Amino acid sequence: MPIQQMLLGSGAAKDGLGVDQLFRIDGYTGAGGTALRVGQGLDMTEGGMGTVRPMTLTEDKFMFTTSMGVNKRFELNGGGTEYTGYTNSFETNGFFLRGDNSDRYNNSSQRYVQTTWRNADNWFREFSYVGNGASTQTITHGLKSTPGMIWISTPTDWTVWHKSNGTFSSSGDTWDYYLRFGGSQNSGRASNERIKDIGATTFTIGDSDSINTNGTTYRVMCFGDNQAEFGPTSDKVLCKCGSYSGNGNSNGTDVNLGFRPQFVIIKRRDGSADWVVFDNVAGVSEDSDGNHRDRLTTLAKRGQGTRDPYIHFGPLGFQLQTTDSKVNTGGTYIYYAVRADDGASSKIPENGNEVFDSVASTSNSPRINTNMRPDFVICKREKSNTENWRMLTRSMGGHEVSQTNFEGYGRGSSIRWNRAHKGGTNGIWENTFNNQGIGYAWKTSACFDWVQYKGLANGVRTINHNLGGVPQLMIGRRWHTNGGNSGWNIYFGDPTKYFDGFEQNHGTNSNRWNNTAPTETQFTLGTSQDLNANNRWHWVGLWRSVDGICKIGTYTGDGTDNRAVNLGFQPRWLLLKRINGSSDWCIFDLVTNGTFGSFIRINNTGAPVVQNTITRTSTGFTADNTSSSGNN
Repeated sequence: MPIQQMLLGSGAAKDGLGVDQLFRIDGYTGAGGTALRVGQGLDMTEGGMGTVRPMTLTEDKFMFTTSMGVNKRFELNGGGTEYTGYTNSFETNGFFLRGDNSDRYNNSSQRYVQTTWRNADNWFREFSYVGNGASTQTITHGLKSTPGMIWISTPTDWTVWHKSNGTFSSSGDTWDYYLRFGGSQNSGRASNERIKDIGATTFTIGDSDSINTNGTTYRVMCFGDNQAEFGPTSDKVLCKCGSYSGNGNSNGTDVNLGFRPQFVIIKRRDGSADWVVFDNVAGVSEDSDGNHRDRLTTLAKRGQGTRDPYIHFGPLGFQLQTTDSKVNTGGTYIYYAVRADDGASSKIPENGNEVFDSVASTSNSPRINTNMRPDFVICKREKSNTENWRMLTRSMGGHEVSQTNFEGYGRGSSIRWNRAHKGGTNGIWENTFNNQGIGYAWKTSACFDWVQYKGLANGVRTINHNLGGVPQLMIGRRWHTNGGNSGWNIYFGDPTKYFDGFEQNHGTNSNRWNNTAPTETQFTLGTSQDLNANNRWHWVGLWRSVDGICKIGTYTGDGTDNRAVNLGFQPRWLLLKRINGSSDWCIFDLVTNGTFGSFIRINNTGAPVVQNTITRTSTGFTADNTSSSGNN
């Protein structure tokens, strides 16, 4: 009898420079007098830059560069004056914020978002130069490709060049316009601060005192643009600079990047407006009717985060969902976008801890906390009592859904994404229950990715994904507040079949997957309202096997004890489900009751079952001949 299985273990390293090795967004609550590690996964001994945005205080936006050295920072809304504070040390695994309880970046009662870039060819370079006071000076930038955006710190302000700023002629020469950070944010599109001839190795500056005073040191940040040099196959684009024209509608211009972003900077080019930032940790809005509102923040201007339905991050780009003049009137806007750390662009994980975590929480808040930044969580608030399983996905903010009650919940009052996470980690918390909970969390990677989309009235369609391989398991549903009843629809290798929710038996119907197997880049939908309801948001998670890390497959029971299944690694989490007959969805792990033999059922609200029918081995597991083990 074939059994569906999903397992997570550890394995050997693979080559590949992924976005998760070059860029990181951390949300955190300050640690007060304790130094705080952020930027995990980034080797900051290679050099780089970081910016911090206070979310609960009206404070300055700060940044550092590693070439400045530790304990130094700039104000993004100020000039080139260097202040003390911010960083404590730069490490091979991120860096440490100083433990000085500063309101600006580490107050123990405040929340922040930290964004970090690591130096790398074709991606990002930070450095300094000394002005010579001449009419022009050629600067070598070291990026090894033509930048898409350049920041230069000046004594009193910031000069920002972007490839879409436009050009003008002066005295028979062609120069590029520039913009500013700071209070004005728009002044400076004149000829006195000149930049031109931006190329793969150098750019040229003019004679303005603000960027070329003799003997003055200036700091430069060069951002790469549209270089297909990254990811495990060294052919993925991780960032892109460009422009778009606003349309002034609540469904704005759809900007095609060729990838799903996790971070976007936008600035109106032809009018006065703030530099604004959207990211998937502070939050992005996903619904034009306002049901999934999250935070927008300014890049440089003082101020707190705001809540508004502004933008949707889709599988191939972003779309504004507002008529706000900062991002979508009839004007022209420049942008800089960073790719999400999806399965196709992230490094191949070296062990399962990087991409999966199972947690049995205590009664202390946060109830479920992980050592990574998860994107999808299945959790049960009270492990040993009758309690529904809940599912959360980062792209839907605080909106949770239940395994048994298929109506979408509002912003979770009892379980939600924890924006108070510490140590550069990101878990979930719960503040209404005092019993032990349990949770399983996945991070986007070569093992797991997700897609979010709006259904269409015309039925059959293909959906792009970024898993980096063919999905072997897909779990999806309508995820739209007040969007009507919906069940989970589970694909397990046969496009003619599906599980309707976590039911004990599967169904056969072409309206889920349209009898079409998924590919490395797309999957196909039929007319099911659960997966393709017109104008409603839907979410689908996709999983595949990665050697030594996780495995999805089947085996046939033989009715004996000690039936051996070889995985190539020792599992720490196992999902078993019979697929040609009725059975529970059984999860075996090391945290539920401290032994792999116990299991908990995702289709059942009850307590764990203590029954030693599954045994871990160094290369997989063995199953005994009992109905609950799946080897009958």
